[in-house]
Amino acid sequence: MKSLIARWLRFVLFLLLYVSALVFFFRFGADDFAGALTFGGKFTGALLVLAGAFLLVATIGLIDHGLVVLLGKEEKFPSSGLLALGGAVLISAAGACMILAQIGGGDTWKEFRILWGMDLPLLSAWSLYIALSAWVVHYLHRTGVHFPAFRENKGIALATIITILVTVANFGYSQIYQPYSHPQTVQIIAWFGEPVLSPDKASYEIPINLDTGNIGDSSVYVLDGYYFLSSQRADFTPGKEIGKQEEELANGAPFTRYSLQSGLTNIISGRYLVPGTFLNPGEHAKNTFVAQFPSNLGTGKMILEAYAIVGRKDRFTPRGSSLEYSWKESERDDSMTAIPPPHVTEDGSVSGQGSQNETYVRTRTGLRENNAIWELIRKPRFLNVWWQIEPTVEFVFTVQPEAKETYLNSRKTLLDTINRYGIFMAHTGNVEIPIPNSR
Repeated sequence: MKSLIARWLRFVLFLLLYVSALVFFFRFGADDFAGALTFGGKFTGALLVLAGAFLLVATIGLIDHGLVVLLGKEEKFPSSGLLALGGAVLISAAGACMILAQIGGGDTWKEFRILWGMDLPLLSAWSLYIALSAWVVHYLHRTGVHFPAFRENKGIALATIITILVTVANFGYSQIYQPYSHPQTVQIIAWFGEPVLSPDKASYEIPINLDTGNIGDSSVYVLDGYYFLSSQRADFTPGKEIGKQEEELANGAPFTRYSLQSGLTNIISGRYLVPGTFLNPGEHAKNTFVAQFPSNLGTGKMILEAYAIVGRKDRFTPRGSSLEYSWKESERDDSMTAIPPPHVTEDGSVSGQGSQNETYVRTRTGLRENNAIWELIRKPRFLNVWWQIEPTVEFVFTVQPEAKETYLNSRKTLLDTINRYGIFMAHTGNVEIPIPNSR
């Protein structure tokens, strides 16, 4: 009696394995086929739906074969055991692909919610699927279903092998090769208009023009953009001899007989684009601002530069933005904590956290992955953009999971971010003109 109950429980467990895998294939396959952002993602969704259809037939085969073993009845469908065996192999291959994808995506220990509020790593689920499918193969082998029997059922063997090979090959192409191809290009062009002296000669007004153009072959989101206008007075002193300028020369600075002692003074800075501005290939977003400044700045130069954080439309979808103002703690979004901007090193990497005394504006934008599979196995990422106002004007961004906004963002991490989400920073470089002088 106990043996019979154990056999029935084992049969029910195997059936739950097939049905849960069936739900997985159909749900995420349909989601990707209808909503993935790339052709590769949609094709993967179609393959998952086809795999689900095959698994549905395999589930029927498992039921038929299991009832034969348990009740001693004859099989109603030919080769039902082989169909069940093909389903077990398909589930095992899918679990292995998911493990490789999750480890390769860098979110090995992402958890999922099960009953009673318990969280378990997703890797444990994929490992359980592989273990149970191996148990099914062992069970089918003991009940008379053998791999050599494929020789007599070449149609089933061919269908199973083709399904698995095409799924694995497409998964590798769409999720590994394709995301790292076709780099995107966005260009920001900045220039000054003609300065206008006020009637009382106390101030100048000068137009600032910014043209952000998508010159690549993919649509993009401009997630945030800021411009900075600074001045630097000419306060000349005798410069260093060439032997003492070697370090500056090695960093690309020009050789000069004189040196400038004064630092940069911020005249005006601010956001110049609405976060989430969408640009198709060939489209431009043009903005013009008028900067005002006193006419007694002296001799020297004015420096204009602009930055924009850009992301490819086929890599992610923006998922809501929220703002944090360092000086408005009472108005901060409940989902945000105060996080000062991190520091930027000379090689462009981001490391550490700034001082609590800094004045800044932080924009946080959620990133939805480009397909349902990645959305399942990856931890939610957020794009954080800091516009630091005091003590110095700076512009910093990171893409990290929540609670790791200022975690070490090395050069390699930045490159991985570009490849994964197609997010990068476009920059004008310095555009310089002499400071207008009314004298």
